[in-house]
Amino acid sequence: MKKIVVISLDGVPLTVLENFLERGLMPNLKKVIAESGFNPVEIKSVHPCESATAWTSYMTGNNPGKHNIYGFVDRHIANEKEGMYIVNSSYRDGDSLWKILSDNNLRPVAINVPLNFPPENINGVIVGGFLSPPGNKGIVHPSRYESYLNEIGYKPDPDNSLVRKDLHAWYEDLLRVESVRIAFAKKIFQEEDWDFFHLHVMGTDRLHHFLWEKWEKNDPFWRKKFEDFYSEIDSQISWFFEEGKDCTFVMLSDHGFCNTRYELDLNAWLVEKSLLKLKEGSSSFEPLMLPETKAFSLLPGRIYLNLKGRESFGSVSKKDYEETREKIRLDLLKINDPSGKKVFRDVYVREDVYFDDFSNEDFFLSPDKESVTKYDLAPDLICFPEDGIDLKASFDPGAEVFSHSLITGMHTFDNAFLWVSDKQPKEGSILDIAPSVLKRMKIKFRMDGKVIF
Repeated sequence: MKKIVVISLDGVPLTVLENFLERGLMPNLKKVIAESGFNPVEIKSVHPCESATAWTSYMTGNNPGKHNIYGFVDRHIANEKEGMYIVNSSYRDGDSLWKILSDNNLRPVAINVPLNFPPENINGVIVGGFLSPPGNKGIVHPSRYESYLNEIGYKPDPDNSLVRKDLHAWYEDLLRVESVRIAFAKKIFQEEDWDFFHLHVMGTDRLHHFLWEKWEKNDPFWRKKFEDFYSEIDSQISWFFEEGKDCTFVMLSDHGFCNTRYELDLNAWLVEKSLLKLKEGSSSFEPLMLPETKAFSLLPGRIYLNLKGRESFGSVSKKDYEETREKIRLDLLKINDPSGKKVFRDVYVREDVYFDDFSNEDFFLSPDKESVTKYDLAPDLICFPEDGIDLKASFDPGAEVFSHSLITGMHTFDNAFLWVSDKQPKEGSILDIAPSVLKRMKIKFRMDGKVIF
């Protein structure tokens, strides 16, 4: 059985990858792909196409209705307490790919995959990625590597606060973070005994968020820096192709990317429609909603009705749930941006996109149940924006419906990529990777995803 190496590039669109390969900006990857005889294909993301949700779908092979991660922030329900919390791996339902491999006497390694903190106690190595807390305390399993991570200055993310202060310093930090991470990955690749190895590059996502517009509009300095970053990653990951000649390589991204035309704050829109009532002093860090609130939004594009018995300050009765939800859905579909273009491809109800046990019954019936279940974490409406409309959810009473910010690139549901070194993959979705890996490892599974390579 061949070992499998996964190298993921967060948020890299298939079209950008193809462009950079054709132009010779990633010569090492171009050579490896050409020698394989197999081409990258498009895969779809999930709703919402946010990294915590998408990579959890990757590692479980299941839709968010099963793994229960709908974004990197969620809210307390059923009178637990008011307020929001940042999710981590302990909130995930279902086994991860690495736990399944470990339980079947194989040794997995997963470095920097988002929402992998706290790391699971497996027969292998896990290093937490995006959404790990500051510092390296508890970030790695086994813990013997923690002191080494501190010695080399490892951190999951660059200091993104530098973008506002000194873009040059931020870019250098971005390069350093990825260089340190890849150097550590090489150490584990050589020193540990493993059967499955996953290295995640988060820097491409960060690059896109802050430099996409400069790249797309041909800024003479930053366009080159944007492309230099890809060339640097290409140079650094080429080592793995040389060292792992007998392995199967899988490369993928979790979503596409495009330029942001407008940011659309759904909570500001709900305030404008008198559906969200905020107390004075409310902020995104401490949302203060009045009881007469009918609906509110969380990032990105998740809308929740303020349902009695589910939300800690509920005002919408169960008998009014369907009618209220449908009215909001239809009103959302009428929104146009300041240039007159529509902002949504669609607005889904949750039972249309999320399901458990291969049925949407739980999501459809949940508002009428006697007690709150895990399904009540799912948003009631999921907004699918047109490319260029980046959905926000501020709880600041003064927020504008449409605005712009330093974040000039946004995620897209379409245009993620997948490449496999020894087989032409079928087009599919990010849910299909784990089943395909387990099939090759001769491990039985039951997942939403299907085998595509």
